[in-house]
Amino acid sequence: LDDVESSRTILIVGDVLKENPLLGRRVILARENGAEIISIDISANTLTGINSDEHILIESTSQLTEQVGKILPKLDESSTVLIKELESREEFENILQILQESSARILPVLKDCNSRGAMNYLPALDEDDLKELLEKVKLLYVVGDDPASHLAESMKNLEFIITQGPSVTETVLLSDVVLPGTCWAEKSGTFTSTTGTPQEISKILDAPGDAKDDVTIMIELAEKMGLELL
Repeated sequence: LDDVESSRTILIVGDVLKENPLLGRRVILARENGAEIISIDISANTLTGINSDEHILIESTSQLTEQVGKILPKLDESSTVLIKELESREEFENILQILQESSARILPVLKDCNSRGAMNYLPALDEDDLKELLEKVKLLYVVGDDPASHLAESMKNLEFIITQGPSVTETVLLSDVVLPGTCWAEKSGTFTSTTGTPQEISKILDAPGDAKDDVTIMIELAEKMGLELL
């Protein structure tokens, strides 16, 4: 984050200021210190675009490679590239290959809270990986996510869906079984920040009704199935 604030040029892909306000604040401070802010996005109506010296509109993320290639000569060791969201691993690798020709620093801005913490323990899958996985399985057990909101077509072949979480989602509405889970305020654990720092959280509210925290639900299911959890 300090590197972002001290950058002389910042290239931003996506609406970083809206999705990550703490990082966005560092961008604003860099701008106040004289940094040039260049942004690329599909939408003209973004907080990042409003705060940019140059805002480049594209029709699809497939045009990113071309646009980044045009901006590359402006980037040096005092530059930072913030990438909010790409549609596939292939797109990221294409952008990465171009940027490796410069000495600019690259910071992927993850979409969801605690994404980095999840990736410390689970493999990172892009949308194509998830589609392929969903088309191979018959039973899906979803914990704290809503894949139906963007992968509904790939979920049509599923024979049974179990969803565990604190709120009604598109996936919940498709599910055969719904297990009432707890929200972040109703359980203890950690969130890992964009910078990789684990931050402990403590339970501050009792769960309503029959809701239970994720670990308790999984332990009870494992016991019913005669399984042992490590």
